Amino acid sequence: MCYSLPEANQVITELPDNTKEPSLCATSVLCASDQILLEAKIICLADVVEAMASHRPYRPARGIDAALEEIKRQRGILFDEDVVDACLRLFREKGFQLG
Repeated sequence: MCYSLPEANQVITELPDNTKEPSLCATSVLCASDQILLEAKIICLADVVEAMASHRPYRPARGIDAALEEIKRQRGILFDEDVVDACLRLFREKGFQLG
């Protein structure tokens, strides 16, 4: 799926669950753009991390460590650098865990 930047906020709420990981998430291409609201960037990244770390009917969970490594690798490419840094701090320094 490809979307223009003006449609990005609408896309975030309309993606089906099976497209929410970096290789498939249409919004991840837009998450590093300065034309996206900070709140939308946060939601996008949080959704990607949760999707990668959690079990899905079509694949086993990859785990939180793999999810965090992937967003770190895509920092500044697919995802906003500040949002990735904040997410990594939450998990690695503040002890946040997925519920």
